[in-house]
Amino acid sequence: MNTDLSLFSLTFTSKINIEPPYTFPKTHLNNSEHFYMAKPKLEKHHINRDWCKGCGICVELCPKKVLELDDHEKVSALRPQDCICCKFCELRCPDLAIEIETKE
Repeated sequence: MNTDLSLFSLTFTSKINIEPPYTFPKTHLNNSEHFYMAKPKLEKHHINRDWCKGCGICVELCPKKVLELDDHEKVSALRPQDCICCKFCELRCPDLAIEIETKE
C-alpha cells in the first residue's frame, strides 16, 4: 500500500485583493482590469425606540462602537459618522428595532 501523502499537501493562493478598495479580476462581466465595490454610505439609522427592549446585542456587535444604550436603556446612534454600514445591528436585533438606510 502506497502511503505517499504528497498529493494532499497542496497550497492554495488567491490573487484577489481583500484589502480596501476591494478589487476583482477581469471577467467577461467587466471590461476593465479591475472594478471596485462601492462602500455603502450611511443615510440614517432608523431606531424604533418603542420596539427596543434594551438587550444590548446591537451595541456589542457593532465593530465601530456607534451604538450605545442611553439612560432609558434604549439604543441610540451616538457616533453615526463612524458607521461602516455592516448592518450587524440590523441583522441581529431580535426586536427588528433597527434599520440602516444607505445612499446609493
